[in-house]
Amino acid sequence: MTDILIVGGGAVGITIARSLSRALPPSAKITLLEKEPTLSEHTSGRNSGVLHAGFYYSSESMKAQFCRVGCQMWTEYCEERGLPIRKCGKLVVPKNEIEIEYMHDLYKQGLKNGVKLEMITAEEARKIDPMVKGYGKEFIWSPTTSVVNSKALVKQMAEDLSQNPNIEIKTGVSFISDKSILSHTGGLHSIALSSGDTLQAKYFINAAGQQSLSLAHAQGIGLDFDFFPLKGIYTISDQKLDHIYKTLVYPVPIRGAPFLGVHSTLTVDGYVKMGPTVAPAFSLENYSGLENLRWGEVANIMGNYTRMLFNGEQRKLIWAFITQEMPKMSIGKITRDVSQIHKMNRSDFTRFYRPGIRAQLVHKNTLKLHNDFILDFSNKGQLHVLNLVSPGFTCSLPFADHIAKEMQVQGLI
Repeated sequence: MTDILIVGGGAVGITIARSLSRALPPSAKITLLEKEPTLSEHTSGRNSGVLHAGFYYSSESMKAQFCRVGCQMWTEYCEERGLPIRKCGKLVVPKNEIEIEYMHDLYKQGLKNGVKLEMITAEEARKIDPMVKGYGKEFIWSPTTSVVNSKALVKQMAEDLSQNPNIEIKTGVSFISDKSILSHTGGLHSIALSSGDTLQAKYFINAAGQQSLSLAHAQGIGLDFDFFPLKGIYTISDQKLDHIYKTLVYPVPIRGAPFLGVHSTLTVDGYVKMGPTVAPAFSLENYSGLENLRWGEVANIMGNYTRMLFNGEQRKLIWAFITQEMPKMSIGKITRDVSQIHKMNRSDFTRFYRPGIRAQLVHKNTLKLHNDFILDFSNKGQLHVLNLVSPGFTCSLPFADHIAKEMQVQGLI
């Protein structure tokens, strides 16, 4: 038996285990299950690796509440553990007159969120990165934005936790079905595992990332939401280019869209990634071709896309997605788009990088995208963490601390 069972071995699951281990008595037992052979195989291991500063998000959101602090906490964690981090900052660059107004709105939002930002001249921007280009005389400079190897950070945190004999991390283990979590009298959950074992837990936490909504639905949670997964496609340089690319360069995003636009980012080891262009994901783990297609998910997801296209309020967003993002699905079109904000030799980019999937949720009735994280304590003895999309990795450390405190306040631990 375990006191706390956490499902999901990405950044959110690992950081929740860390925070609860600090909040609970030393004798409390915590078990984390991950269905893949290794941790961080999906969202946490396929993101951009960017520690976001936190200026894109409305001030009342959990994203704004935790992003700035999360960037600082992960930076400190890397420094304490000697893990690679590239403190290169980020420029946000408009491509036309229309984008200038929204760029200034982003700047004001960042200041409201307490983020360290500067509005600098184009000449000052080129002192940071001589290859940057764009429209207008001013760009946003975000000095605290950094880049890490997110998969390495999750691995290191798991190694930290393994020093505690009361924390067990099991990989390659899943449920027999999503409906195998049963509440019994006495307040215990009994979970049938693929290993043939049955695990009993006093408290169950769903941090399953791309699979979290399916798991929640099986428990009667999150029934007002459905999937709207978005696949991000990148190209990566054939060789290290950090002698040319000095910072991250982002466009001004489409107002109201969930994606930040095709941009250039550095990796900790000096390569350059460009993307992501946004494409439909026809299943929750459909990274390429027919890989991991589940036909029930395909029908459901395609139905949502179709309904949104014919919905008055959402048609504009879907149309922007179809006309502006989907046409960029080749390496040539990705680099052509980035070349509007950064000079480059496009022949340096001849290969794709592994794609990621944003497990975005949409409201079933209104078809509006849900723009913040969701914590659902409705079921006794259960917590469901949903819609942990970008900047979920950046937010994960303070977000996990918040969960531990909330569980204490509610008398759950």
